[in-house]
Amino acid sequence: MYPEILSIGPITLYSYGAMLAAAFLVGNWLLGREWMRAGHTNSKVPDQILIGAVVGGLVGSKLLYAFTEGIDYFVRDPLGTLFSGAGLIFHGGLGLAMLIVAWVIKRHSVKWLDVADLGAPIILLSYSIARIGCFLSGDGDYGPPSDLPWAMAFPNGTVPTTVPVHPTPLYEVVASTAVFSLLWRMRTRPAVRGWMAGWAFLAIGLERVVAEYWRINADVGWGFSQAQWISVAMAIAGARMISTRWKTVKKLRHGQSG
Repeated sequence: MYPEILSIGPITLYSYGAMLAAAFLVGNWLLGREWMRAGHTNSKVPDQILIGAVVGGLVGSKLLYAFTEGIDYFVRDPLGTLFSGAGLIFHGGLGLAMLIVAWVIKRHSVKWLDVADLGAPIILLSYSIARIGCFLSGDGDYGPPSDLPWAMAFPNGTVPTTVPVHPTPLYEVVASTAVFSLLWRMRTRPAVRGWMAGWAFLAIGLERVVAEYWRINADVGWGFSQAQWISVAMAIAGARMISTRWKTVKKLRHGQSG
């Protein structure tokens, strides 16, 4: 694996950081396009959303990591915990990013669900790009030992292993990219506010519940990890959003086809 892409003097470009930056930048570019397609005129809003998503994503993922490891772990080295390259938990970042983005768009009198619908497929693509970074860096997101033909070792990873294991980040890349493709095709079809966001919540939740079976995380109850319980809640919320809009969307699309 390639935790470091290149190093010039004191400056080192890490593969995970590079892919994380790519995820945010690609997401911002696509959101800007979708923002204008939807008829919004203030082109500065997507950039402000990007800043909010970056700050919320990084800080939130670190805070949840510190909480998960225990307050003693955080107190021993608070700066190291918050600013090191390790310990990024997706759900913490997503939660705080959503709160900050909600505050940003409220200042511009934009409906939160309008932005969520526009960003629904983009979140899946950005997540996929970030998972490529996990794979390249070998950061420990891989799964248990395996003798499958595609199992691989990460001897040079950030969290090294010489035993062939499930390359779980690649599973998530494939799943997230597939769902992104589906949602991207759905985005121009008639729908009500919250429809695309509901599908994104459902897809992200189900994807992570399944992926966790090929990761090494602690069981916190009933055979589920912390990430799985959060993902179950997301999937339920998404399913609820879809179910309450299903009949209306069918009527809209039937009316268009008729």
